[in-house]
Amino acid sequence: MLERLLEQKQALAAVASDNRLGKHAKLLASRLFTFEEQEEVDELIKVLDPFQRATEMR
Repeated sequence: MLERLLEQKQALAAVASDNRLGKHAKLLASRLFTFEEQEEVDELIKVLDPFQRATEMR
């Protein structure tokens, strides 16, 4: 789920920069990851990956 969120980061940023959305764009922009948060999420994905692979049904 975190991986998918990071994949969509550019799309979310594009929507957040759309001035036609007014306060909704500002709200979305305030919810986007900072650079530091994105680095933390990247590390978290690395830590959680073995658990995901261990629990996948094959």
